[in-house]
Amino acid sequence: MTLDAPLGDMDYEPESWDVARLRASESRSMARQDPRVASQWDTIVDPAHRGHGLGVVLKSWNHRQLVDLVPEVACVNTRNAVANRHMVAVNEAFGFEPVETWTEYQLDL
Repeated sequence: MTLDAPLGDMDYEPESWDVARLRASESRSMARQDPRVASQWDTIVDPAHRGHGLGVVLKSWNHRQLVDLVPEVACVNTRNAVANRHMVAVNEAFGFEPVETWTEYQLDL
């Protein structure tokens, strides 16, 4: 899978993720995470198809699986780019509240 969708004005180079890289990332995260806290990572919807409810379907399914498979979870963290107004709206509809803001800078050399 290659991720190369623009986020606001940032210019990201495409990244390649395979199953091994994803599983290693998951393992590192789970090793340092409180079992009562879950992280909803990327909910990827192609920018051309945003705003049609696909993010709601994906996030709903993920949360249903979480409740069924890991009932001890009491808190879910998520994140998204402010520029992705569709996912911001989805997260607000689910009841997520902002608790921190990250700022990224890019310097062209």
